[in-house]
Amino acid sequence: MRTPSPRIAFLALLAWPVLALADGPGPEEPRAGSAAEAIEEIDDVAEVGPAPAPVAVPDGPVAVVGKLHPALVHLPIGWLVMVLLLDFGAFVFRREAFEQWGVWALGATFLAALPAVATGLLREDAFGSAPAETARLVSTHRTLMLAMTSATAVALALRLARRNRLRGAWKAAYLVFALAAVGLVIVGGHWGGKIVFGADHLPF
Repeated sequence: MRTPSPRIAFLALLAWPVLALADGPGPEEPRAGSAAEAIEEIDDVAEVGPAPAPVAVPDGPVAVVGKLHPALVHLPIGWLVMVLLLDFGAFVFRREAFEQWGVWALGATFLAALPAVATGLLREDAFGSAPAETARLVSTHRTLMLAMTSATAVALALRLARRNRLRGAWKAAYLVFALAAVGLVIVGGHWGGKIVFGADHLPF
């Protein structure tokens, strides 16, 4: 009996894994239910409509001027604090110089409030299509700051009418309107903060 050639044995050794794979089981057949499951998953997808169009915000020259409002509101607030300090020195420590300076500070408060209110009214147009809650915040803020400006104007008129000499009922009336202006600017500024930072940025 002839011994197989080493070359034939080597080729047979190489071919054996290939032949074994060819005779083995084929690829796993897909399950019949897999296609149905895929179809069911597609059927469960909900239809989504088109996304709502973004709200158009005015961006003309008037809108640009209105954007100065956050910077201008600090001027009347600062002047009004100065008025409060000068009035405290004038009426508690009876310093006439403080009483005279208080008139000028009150006049500066009123003049600074005018551009702040004007830019605020211009800026209000940007909230024309805002949600109802934001529109309510804007409306309340506007009302409070207009009332503050009016109280400042009345207080200034009382000071000018008495030529810096507030006595008796004139002094009492002035203090009512001056303190009302301070209170209104505090509450109005708080509502302005709600517009910028959200209605729940403070717990009150």
